[in-house]
Amino acid sequence: MPQVIIQNGHAIWTDKQTYPQRYLQFYKRILEGLEGRESRSIKVADVGCSRGYATRELKRFLEEHGYAVSTIGIDYGKNVLGEAYTAGRTDLPIQGVAQELPIRGKSIDVGVCGSVIEYFPPEYYERSMQEFRRILKGDGVLMVNNPYPVKVKIKQK
Repeated sequence: MPQVIIQNGHAIWTDKQTYPQRYLQFYKRILEGLEGRESRSIKVADVGCSRGYATRELKRFLEEHGYAVSTIGIDYGKNVLGEAYTAGRTDLPIQGVAQELPIRGKSIDVGVCGSVIEYFPPEYYERSMQEFRRILKGDGVLMVNNPYPVKVKIKQK
């Protein structure tokens, strides 16, 4: 069963920043979720990646902790995806939405949805969480960050 990390908090990224302190707690929890794995090679899907600043910093953090990381940046905006890719902030840009992730099932080790879910209509919450469950490997980790308190119910199967 994938692990789910939901936390409130917000960060604004620029090219000159490294990960803010408030994101370190996310990254450390993701590391905890990855403990005990034999493989040090992981695939990260950042849904709502925008320009890829957080994608880049998560990859850097995990690499500093001995992981070989491949990133997939997913966003609705084609222009921001292009910028994320050409600036080297994501390995593979894919245009898409959280409710219909264009990713093969059970293929992702870490799913990230940072400061995006608050823009979804409430009827999209459950569908998005179902999509994350579909793409995550059985021992995958999902990090959902939201700057505003929101109730998200995740049905256990």
